[in-house]
Amino acid sequence: MSYDKERPLRPAQNHTYFNEENIDKGKQKSPTKVKDLDDLLARIQQGNATLRSEITADVKTEIGKISDRLTTLEEKYVQLAENTTKYNEKTNKIQDSLDDIVDMQCKLKEQQDRINRSNNIVIMGIPENSMDINTLNEVMNIILPNHGLRLRSREMRVGKEARGKIRPIRVQLDSNNDVYRATENSKALKDMDRYSGIYARRDETKRQQEERKEYVQKKYGNKQKRALDTNTSETDMDTDSIPSSNKLLRLNTYESTTN
Repeated sequence: MSYDKERPLRPAQNHTYFNEENIDKGKQKSPTKVKDLDDLLARIQQGNATLRSEITADVKTEIGKISDRLTTLEEKYVQLAENTTKYNEKTNKIQDSLDDIVDMQCKLKEQQDRINRSNNIVIMGIPENSMDINTLNEVMNIILPNHGLRLRSREMRVGKEARGKIRPIRVQLDSNNDVYRATENSKALKDMDRYSGIYARRDETKRQQEERKEYVQKKYGNKQKRALDTNTSETDMDTDSIPSSNKLLRLNTYESTTN
């Protein structure tokens, strides 16, 4: 195949030439694209600002709600604390009242026990053997002649039986006057060899015995130590100067109510 050297070559179809005209056309389109990007960026920034504003408003609203709830909870807590304080005060008052009631019940029980014992005497030192009922009758005839009582020593012993221990005998008399006569007359027993170590005293509660012991020790000290020994007659004491057990209870009750 031969070519004509002077014949010009025909340009290929659909071929784009990068000439100055085309370059100028590209330069003319660039400002439009930049403007579009600026507009897009502005819209994005505006959207972000709007979104930020909305989020801020929502957050402030939620913070306000939380603050209101916290305030409400704080008020409820303060009210609860006040109610708890009032409840504790009422509970303490109730407990004090219950303590007073229990204390009064104990005092009433003590007073009733003293009343029940007021006509009794307790005879100490009578050996526990087959002859104790005879000894008891002999002692009673000495300290309270013509007493007319039906005595049964085994049933009248106080406390549990124990080896080496002599249990006292409780005797119920007709009146408090008989109690006074019997305890006074029992002073004569200490001068009788047969009845040495045997004596009669009032039937007292444990609290009465403690009150009498405290009173005697405070007033007489060691001088009346023998009188406080359960194996020795308390009639050696100056009993006229000692308040009665009932009076001691009244004094203690008065002191507790005035303190």
